[in-house]
Amino acid sequence: MTLIPRLTDLLLEHYVFPDTAAELAKTLAAADAAGRYDGADQARLAELVTADLQSANGDLHLRLKHSEAPP
Repeated sequence: MTLIPRLTDLLLEHYVFPDTAAELAKTLAAADAAGRYDGADQARLAELVTADLQSANGDLHLRLKHSEAPP
């Protein structure tokens, strides 16, 4: 899956708190390596990744959204 590496890159490049971004990048990479996201449909994947993104500091603005409609 290429989503998690891309997402971690974006976090590291753009998130306002660099230390938190690094922690989140590790969290997402570890979850991906452990198979947490394997087999999840797109909606469930968005829920799982959002929970992991918000785990470090509870930033409710930091989330992965899923939509059936194209952007």
